[in-house]
Amino acid sequence: MSGNQRLAVKSKSKSKATGDLEEGGFSSRILNVLDYVITGDFRGLFKACKQGFVKCFKDLLERYENFTRWIAVNRKVQEQRAMDQTMEHPYPRIRAIVNSNCFEIIGNFVIFCNTFVVGWQAEKTPRNTTDQDRLLSTIFENFFTFAFVLDLSMSTLCWGWTYLVKRENWLDVFLVFLGVLTTWILGPFGIEVEFLRKLTALRTMRLIRLARAVRLRPEFKEMWALMKGLTESGETLFWTYVMIFCVLYFFAIIATSLIGKADAFKDDELAQEYFGDVLRSMLSLFQVMTLDSWASGFVRQLMDIQVWTGGFFIFFIAVAVFVMLNLVTAVIVENAFSDSKSEDLELAVRLEREKE
Repeated sequence: MSGNQRLAVKSKSKSKATGDLEEGGFSSRILNVLDYVITGDFRGLFKACKQGFVKCFKDLLERYENFTRWIAVNRKVQEQRAMDQTMEHPYPRIRAIVNSNCFEIIGNFVIFCNTFVVGWQAEKTPRNTTDQDRLLSTIFENFFTFAFVLDLSMSTLCWGWTYLVKRENWLDVFLVFLGVLTTWILGPFGIEVEFLRKLTALRTMRLIRLARAVRLRPEFKEMWALMKGLTESGETLFWTYVMIFCVLYFFAIIATSLIGKADAFKDDELAQEYFGDVLRSMLSLFQVMTLDSWASGFVRQLMDIQVWTGGFFIFFIAVAVFVMLNLVTAVIVENAFSDSKSEDLELAVRLEREKE
């Protein structure tokens, strides 16, 4: 066999191995990887692994999209079955109860009472807690856990299992699971998990559900606008903190170089305390950013040594406070106005349906 024929056979075997790696099962892929390692063809190994990872990622992404699409279809069917009284439902009595105004009023009242009970429990300390207080706390814990489990169970039976995977219900599902775990599972066995017990205070966040229930009422329009703006500004706040960190880090490096490391401030205790390193400079500039006694705290003392430091802090305030924070406020206000317009349109559609 000539040299050209050997190269042709070798390239053909590599292409065949690559095809097996892409199309074969797990065992064939492992054998092909070992073949690449034994022959020392690491370039082919890298290429084959890259193709395998890309194919695996695309396959997972396609499966996830199909799964979410399947959930959306089932959710639409189940919601239509729960809202349309003419359609057959496996639990018609539960559907009638859940869709009634009485069920919604009682649920909101329980949430409201639970908020006050959580506040009462937070005020109690081991010193001023009596046996009667512990008994009342246990009774309240079991009552509210049972009420929330009943509410979630009836809503799930009415709206279908997709009710549990709906994004706006994730908090309710988590809080119900947490209440059952701490009250009915760990409690009877005497297992005290202080961290999980403190997380039950998050039940006060159910007030968001109460606000969502009255969001289409005209008298609660302003309250819902504030609540929705607070809950939906999370992404904006996250990038705000990222920008604040970048600005503080940038100016902290400059302040450490120009003030903390300068010859004029080497023997000054105040300058070294506030701007001796980058971390201290960031904390000091954050104090300046909040406008908390920044002038009388250290700026005037630094200006007595070097006058130009006053201009540095004024420029920092102009960038970090007057420009960046006002831009963030403008973005949040713009989002609130756009949400308000969509709420007005939804309210108008609901009023037209009620007239019909």
